[in-house]
Amino acid sequence: MRHGSGRKKMRKWLKRNALSILIGCLLGGLAGYGHLKSVEQYKEQQHQLAEEAREYDREVEAERLRWERKELNEIELAEIEYATAMEAINEEAPQYDPDIPEEIQDAAWQYGEEYNICPEFLIAVAKRESEFDPEASNGGCIGLMQVSLKWHRDRMERCGVTEEEMWTVDGSMHVAADYLAELFDKYEDPALVLMVYNGDSRADAFSRGECQMSGYASEILETARSLEEKHGKLFTALRGSQAFGADYSEEVVALRV
Repeated sequence: MRHGSGRKKMRKWLKRNALSILIGCLLGGLAGYGHLKSVEQYKEQQHQLAEEAREYDREVEAERLRWERKELNEIELAEIEYATAMEAINEEAPQYDPDIPEEIQDAAWQYGEEYNICPEFLIAVAKRESEFDPEASNGGCIGLMQVSLKWHRDRMERCGVTEEEMWTVDGSMHVAADYLAELFDKYEDPALVLMVYNGDSRADAFSRGECQMSGYASEILETARSLEEKHGKLFTALRGSQAFGADYSEEVVALRV
């Protein structure tokens, strides 16, 4: 009797819990399927990545063979030749010009690179402003680049240059290059940049094409161009400038590098 009673209890328990058992089995099966699916997706991703890597290697090898067989077209060859020439220029250590103080050349190269301005342009400004004299003074403008302390104290502070350091080549070149870079970003035209830098009241009229550029700007641009030619640099047309009037389409030195 006890044995039969146990089977009845078991049947009753199974009836009460059949739904829970079924749900548990389903969930267990789904979990197993999900894990299997995840593993398959991972394997597929790894396979795809490996195939992309092999495709890249094949493309690289194909380009290498084209290079070895000299199968590149004229445009590709020209691009490679230009890139090689530019790399050589960039890697070559600057040669000192015996006519310019080395300290000024060092500062021009340093801040020209930092502010993306042609070093010869900065040297030309220094030549015109002070004849390379870091102790020059003209009213409120001082130093190598004749920077106005009145209007550029905030800039000096931002650049970390003290008033005492404005009498040095490095300090004056640093602040001036920062100002010139700001003007280039705003006006682009190097002649207009120079006229604004010099405080020329005709700058607005020049920007509208109502007057010619100033002698100050013309002298600096010509000096910069001569220096670039002397230093064996390439010429490129300055974008959108009126600096040389009708003849400005001719090749001139790139003042923003």
